[in-house]
Amino acid sequence: MKCLFIILDGLGDRGISDWNQNTPLQKAHTPTLDYLASVGANGSLTALCKGAPLPSEIAHFLIFGYAIEDSPGRGVIEALGYDFEVSFDEVYILVKLLSVKEIDDTLYLAEEKPPADEETIMSLIDDIRYFRHKGIEVEFKPTHGIDGILKLSGNVSSQISDSNPIFNGRPLLQIESLKGAENLDAANQTAEVLNKYILWAHLKLASNPLNSKRKDLGLPPINAVATQRAGKLKKIKSFEEKWKLRSEAFVSSALYTGIGKIFDMKVHRFNIKDPYEDLLAKLKEAVESEKDFCFVHTKAPDVAAHTRIPENKVKVIESLDSALGKILPELDFNETLLAITADHSTPSVGDMIHSGESVPLLMVGKYLRRDKVVNFDEISCLYGSLGEVRGNEIMSMILDFMDRADLYGLQYGQCPLRISRDKSLG
Repeated sequence: MKCLFIILDGLGDRGISDWNQNTPLQKAHTPTLDYLASVGANGSLTALCKGAPLPSEIAHFLIFGYAIEDSPGRGVIEALGYDFEVSFDEVYILVKLLSVKEIDDTLYLAEEKPPADEETIMSLIDDIRYFRHKGIEVEFKPTHGIDGILKLSGNVSSQISDSNPIFNGRPLLQIESLKGAENLDAANQTAEVLNKYILWAHLKLASNPLNSKRKDLGLPPINAVATQRAGKLKKIKSFEEKWKLRSEAFVSSALYTGIGKIFDMKVHRFNIKDPYEDLLAKLKEAVESEKDFCFVHTKAPDVAAHTRIPENKVKVIESLDSALGKILPELDFNETLLAITADHSTPSVGDMIHSGESVPLLMVGKYLRRDKVVNFDEISCLYGSLGEVRGNEIMSMILDFMDRADLYGLQYGQCPLRISRDKSLG
């Protein structure tokens, strides 16, 4: 038996007052998901704890049965996803160009996503690409648009705070070492160098002639950088070593490519913009796979929610449901355990980036107890037979329903016992 594990990123949402407190998932027409709910077992998933908004990488680590401490940090995960050569001695940090205003000697975020063409962006990045101070080298590696990754080499630590305040009108933050940093000297030095780099970059960008041209055109200046989510590669157990399942990942973005690489999965990366076509292509390949565990991911619900137009999320959910419907006839639930859930809720209303509500979970397979749920949504699934599930329980449940879970407490050795020809045995 194999497992087809589908994560509909950011699927969960909040009640919307104009819709009688229904969510986009409740509002959407989802005959395939509702059918699967009616023939399977349903529940509610909270990756960490109720009310805790999680970034996607942390949610995925928890769902795949790893500890938060196992995550090497978003920066290095994305660096792997962009196929950068990554060293255990280097630190990688997400960085972006942005627009700031100087008020009382303090830089305030004015526009986190200033519009700019690729030629302008690359010219500005070239102006601040390399920086060196106290033996630490900083390199700005562009990824897409105004975003990039800083690579830090030298005596560096990833245990530092962020400088990006995220929300317009807030000041850029001084980078500090985190409390309890393993190498405090390295963390302090890394923070000091990055603070100097950010100030240096501001001076360089503010005086760049391109910003004078932007001012003449009525465009906001691109005159600063901000950092967040430092990461440093670490050794963790591969997914196969941890769960004894041969695995493949069917993903799109750099983050999920990096997650697949961190877990040593075989990664298939797709570049299809249409949500329906993207999910359908991934599902077709996953169904044909001979691996034990196929992880299929789509970012579409999360992206739609970030538009802050709930109707966009409804349309995306309906298109994903249609893609699932196309593949449904090819699934034999005596041979395949199907699991569908989300990593977190992404509200399509309000100001939160992600929110801490639980997300729906369904499983369909040979050995599951069928419950009475007939709709797949955040409320209906609460009444299912799987109950309230934590992230670190999902993989154990999957092994159980695949008929591959070991009896708790058994201690297996690593090597088979060989027949001995030793005469002393009698």
